Amino acid sequence: MLSEWAVMADAEGPVVNWYGPSRVSFRLDASTRLTLVQETRYPAEGAVKLTVRPERAAKFSLRLRIPQWSAKTQVSVDGEPVPDVRPGTYHAIDRLWAPGDTVEMVLDMTPRHLIGEQEKAGKASLYRGPLLLAFDEHHNAYGCGSIPRLDLQKLELKGVPLSDAFPPTVLFEVASAEGRPIRLCDFATAGAHGSRYRSCFGLSMTSGRERHHCQLRAERRRQARARPACRFDKYRARSRSQRVQGGPCDQRQGLEAAIRDPRFP
Repeated sequence: MLSEWAVMADAEGPVVNWYGPSRVSFRLDASTRLTLVQETRYPAEGAVKLTVRPERAAKFSLRLRIPQWSAKTQVSVDGEPVPDVRPGTYHAIDRLWAPGDTVEMVLDMTPRHLIGEQEKAGKASLYRGPLLLAFDEHHNAYGCGSIPRLDLQKLELKGVPLSDAFPPTVLFEVASAEGRPIRLCDFATAGAHGSRYRSCFGLSMTSGRERHHCQLRAERRRQARARPACRFDKYRARSRSQRVQGGPCDQRQGLEAAIRDPRFP
């Protein structure tokens, strides 16, 4: 459940794993109670304001989860920039905290993409921050069978005002490779009106880099098909044995592995 891992704590202080409008109170120790208040429109926007309210001044380490996908995260404490904020880590701010101190963070919401493989070769999925974007027929003038191709080298998302009775979390417009506009919403609300939707888009191979990637993946698939079945069976058996011997990882290892995954929000 969200309440079990959104904000955690150990002997050093609180650990903020989840970002969203919230108010969390707990005891740092037997004599000090701490309240953390978040103000944000995340995941629609990347700005997060965190107000720290201990009952009295207290020294502890506040750790913030920095997502792997946020390449250039900005953090400040009471207006003073915090250096060396790296993606895929927990950034620790160790200081004497007074009631009302504020931490402001701006996550890097630059759009990014994942190139498809196997049956999705020549296609890509688009992300903005933690959100997977999707084509929903409800927001567009044409259907899923007519989605024009995208040029990843000319990808620019423009915000669209939300006017539906049941609006999506985000709605953007992007120009296709041929210039036709495509509207994309967050995957979580795609299809909410009963319409069809897609989250994988065909690519215009105008980029030499993208052509090279697709050619490389096609060659890997060809080699995989040509590999003798007995070699694959041995590999599969060895992998299964390693999984059994490895055993489960503890909670902290699981969280550290998760934040290195670009898909983790």
